[in-house]
Amino acid sequence: MMKTKSIVKNSIPSKESAEQGPSSTKDPFEDAIKSLKEAGSDAMGEGRYWDAIDNFSLALFYVQDANVLANRSLAYLELEKYYFSYIDANEALKLKEDFAEALLIKALALCGLKYYTEARECLDACLELDPTKMNAKLTKFSITKLEDDYQLEPDKLVGYDPHEADSPRLMDLLTGGLSELNLADTESDTSEEQSEDEEYENGTYVYHDEDEDNTQSDIAAMYGDGCSSMGDIHEFDNESYALSEEEDGSD
Repeated sequence: MMKTKSIVKNSIPSKESAEQGPSSTKDPFEDAIKSLKEAGSDAMGEGRYWDAIDNFSLALFYVQDANVLANRSLAYLELEKYYFSYIDANEALKLKEDFAEALLIKALALCGLKYYTEARECLDACLELDPTKMNAKLTKFSITKLEDDYQLEPDKLVGYDPHEADSPRLMDLLTGGLSELNLADTESDTSEEQSEDEEYENGTYVYHDEDEDNTQSDIAAMYGDGCSSMGDIHEFDNESYALSEEEDGSD
């Protein structure tokens, strides 16, 4: 059986309880959302990207936050789920247009989808905001001569549903009782189904019983054999792995 890490550090109150709670200026969701963000960041730092996606999705159920969207986009990027990474990065930019990190992540997602023209535009915008961002410069140089070879219909880049990028377990987590989700070091009865081989296919979450070869991306390959994932391309300048409000320069 697989040991599972804690999904949340504190339970989230229901929307009904928040509405009926004592009159207070404090947001009843504030502490729980903070815990979800921290749990997601911890999972990112440990390479548990699906756990990170679960936590960030729960946080986004209660609040729309550009940083959280960018972090979930980064988690999808690490898993080479470029379409969902693109959705979240694009949604983050709708909330915060001058978000250089989100522009970089969006560019990398577009590279994964082989939309190199659009990726270069994102990188140009990123470098305009932050001319010192070396990872953006490096990525731009690497795709200078690459031609578009769309891996997704162009209409999908504009006609998507933002909720497509939610964790496939979101409703299960919400309806299963968040107060019971302090699961540190507990046994999982569904470990075989919830292995690291979980993948999206055609918009549906499916499971694979056998390991599949991880194909190295075209962009990553340009950096040599030592680069095994898109994550090796973009070492963010932040002290912690995931973005925080202090680190991205927001007010």
